[in-house]
Amino acid sequence: MESSTVSTDSVPAGRLGSDVLEHPAPSRHVPALDGVRGLAVLMVMFFHYESRRFDLHFPGWGLVLDGFRFGWSGVDLFFVLSGFLITGILWDSKERPRYFRNFYARRTLRIFPLYYAFLLLIYALLPILGAVSTTRAGTQIWYWTYTSNILIALKGWGVSGRFTPHFWSLAVEEQFYLMWPLVVLLVSRRAGETLCGIVIVAALALRCWAAGLHDHLTATYVLTPTRTDTLAVGALFALAVRGTRDIGALLRRWRPAGVVLLAALAGMIRWRGGPEGDRVVATVGFTLVALVFGWFLAEAYFATRSGLLARALTNWPLTWVGRRSYALYIFHYPILGGITAAGLGLAPIRDRLGSAVLAQLVFLTVNIGLSALAAQLSWVLLERRCLRLKGRFA
Repeated sequence: MESSTVSTDSVPAGRLGSDVLEHPAPSRHVPALDGVRGLAVLMVMFFHYESRRFDLHFPGWGLVLDGFRFGWSGVDLFFVLSGFLITGILWDSKERPRYFRNFYARRTLRIFPLYYAFLLLIYALLPILGAVSTTRAGTQIWYWTYTSNILIALKGWGVSGRFTPHFWSLAVEEQFYLMWPLVVLLVSRRAGETLCGIVIVAALALRCWAAGLHDHLTATYVLTPTRTDTLAVGALFALAVRGTRDIGALLRRWRPAGVVLLAALAGMIRWRGGPEGDRVVATVGFTLVALVFGWFLAEAYFATRSGLLARALTNWPLTWVGRRSYALYIFHYPILGGITAAGLGLAPIRDRLGSAVLAQLVFLTVNIGLSALAAQLSWVLLERRCLRLKGRFA
């Protein structure tokens, strides 16, 4: 959900790969990363849509559903990308004045306006209009303070509001923003890389402890300390590309290992399912997901402009989705819940139309269309206006 502008002023010329940068530049926009962000939010959206139980029967449909069900990992792709972009921004500005002020001012302008506007909508405006309460009494404070992931870890998913259960990942990101700027300021690049490796191992160990000793799979899913390996993988890549090693050459050399990781992950998810019901996926699986997405991010970053991957990630619809991914993430779930509560869920539509195929097309069209409309309105009326103020904290 970050900007895809990658600062490269500390990168030695030629270390980014000649097929990516045709000439050195102090800062550049990487359109493929907009596509990565768009892919991440689409994964999450279709995961939530699949929970309404699509029921089609034709060759290959099972693989499509498996892809939908793997959408829970879209937040992991967000985390890897966020770790990469945020660490790059912090590293490239650590020697400049007003380091903390500029970073937190820009983060505030990007995140807070839409987030708190949405909370005001569901906690203040909807009750005034006579809508049913969207959360249990006494739990609102967890959302106002970006700690809803802790609430879910303590009380379970049932305590989360009707429109806000997915806000746990926003809490994880915000908690990461609070601690990581100080870490980046204090460490050298090499020490930062070592620290990222330690964090990856420590997060896996914490998950094994929580899942094995306490059988608390929900906590392994939502708490920041148990999910920092995804953020650390992205941060490690950001630091690595700012070093003296030819990361593009290393990527080509280790590409077969990435393919093996991808195959192992696909097999694990196919036969064991998602993290909520399986200890292996909720422990080792998360680290495997983080490594696979780290490899994918590196492939996207170094992809040649005319290559298949770059063209796939830079197509206009996907980059449009990527630039509005924050609003899409916030709005898609409450829109889905509101449509279902209004009697326009998948089953009622199927009953009215008498066709499963037509019902699912209508269901997806309505949900995606309304989510896109809400995201565009948010972008035009609120987000874009706030982003223009970021220039004051360059």
